[in-house]
Amino acid sequence: MNIVQKYEEKLSEQIKKHDELIEAAIRVFNEKGYSAATTAAIAAEAKVSEPTLYKHVKSKRELYLECFKVVEAELNGLFLIIERASRGGGAPFIKLLISEYVDFVAENPHKSKFLVHLFAYRGEKGFEETFNGFMDGTVSRIEKALIEARQRGELAEGIDPSVLAAAFFSQYFTLNVLESVRVGRGIPVETIKRTMERMASGFLNEK
Repeated sequence: MNIVQKYEEKLSEQIKKHDELIEAAIRVFNEKGYSAATTAAIAAEAKVSEPTLYKHVKSKRELYLECFKVVEAELNGLFLIIERASRGGGAPFIKLLISEYVDFVAENPHKSKFLVHLFAYRGEKGFEETFNGFMDGTVSRIEKALIEARQRGELAEGIDPSVLAAAFFSQYFTLNVLESVRVGRGIPVETIKRTMERMASGFLNEK
């Protein structure tokens, strides 16, 4: 093994440990909340020492924001996929968004709940700006798709794209509640999708 290979192996291991730390932190923050969570508890969950944790981040606050960045990056990637698959926007974007939202919450229970906690702790110094930036960016992307849907005649009369976009953003939090009900009662994911799509049909002109 040459020097380059050794370096790449070491870097890969460091990235893996960092990812495992983020995953552990998300679980602990979800369980205990930001205020009650400690770096000691997060280190224990990640199976590393607390000094090792501080090699990755300088503080609990920085770790919390790092967790958010990971979740935000995944959701932004999801939006890019939806935009490409729907060719930019309109009703196809909305239908895909519903489907992908439901899948993300079902497949990533810890990450999806983390955003709910961020909303709850947005009053903490620096968190409100972070959450609002994410919210404004997401709402703008949805509004753009809805405006295109209106231009195509796919949006029902009397619907304000900006209001509906904000309502759509809030459905992310609703889906977290629905996921708890779904898991508790053994409801198939496809049933949730069909229900949400039927609700969406109230503001979309089906063609």
